[in-house]
Amino acid sequence: MNKWIIRPVEKPAAKVKLICFPYAGGGTHVFIPWKQLLHPHIELCIVQPPGRGSNFELAPFAEMTRLVDALMPELSSDLNGNYAVFGHSLGSRVALEVVRRAIHLGYRKPLHFFASGSPGPKLPCLDKDCTSLNDAQFIQVLKELNGTPPEVLDNMELLELFLPTLRSDFYLAEQHKCEQSSLIAEHMTILSGKKDTITSAQLDSWRQFAVHSEIVLCEGDHFFIHSHSEQTVQVINLKLQNTGVL
Repeated sequence: MNKWIIRPVEKPAAKVKLICFPYAGGGTHVFIPWKQLLHPHIELCIVQPPGRGSNFELAPFAEMTRLVDALMPELSSDLNGNYAVFGHSLGSRVALEVVRRAIHLGYRKPLHFFASGSPGPKLPCLDKDCTSLNDAQFIQVLKELNGTPPEVLDNMELLELFLPTLRSDFYLAEQHKCEQSSLIAEHMTILSGKKDTITSAQLDSWRQFAVHSEIVLCEGDHFFIHSHSEQTVQVINLKLQNTGVL
């Protein structure tokens, strides 16, 4: 069993594998609801980072290169065929670095790259310094972001278990910055919530990483992938149908 890549529904005859990378602190729960919404010929493959779920016993990485190093062997079989990539917030940055490494190793580019909820890679991923905050301040930021389940935030014992993972993820997000542009896909869709604080210029800066790109604004805030999952997956299905593979 691969603890790093979770497949809610195994589809041996799938024509496309959609590899999904969660946001800071996120795990498989972020994308599992999509299994009912995706085109039947798309297999959902969810990256499970260390420090959560089936990888809870593994210490989270504080360096992007080490995380990518760990992921590549686990993804090798998925990268050999037709695949697309979806990453939200920090997940879009991890997805970028995984695809860059895959191309360097000789794998084909993804059919489509979905960059969601993040400024372009040459810009800071976060608009504030979070890792220098004390626990109380950091928890307040989590509450304001509204992406951590209330049952975690309201349970101090549970929260203390997850704080190291959350802090490590936020550190990864703060440290990541891609200095050089390189084409990682022919086609890219850049998604953002209409009520998110990310600007049009920040979204535009993703465009230099693909030949063809489009910005799609969804209803909702930074976590529109939860509140408006049907709209999000509808975009994914449409774009992958347009590849002619499905």
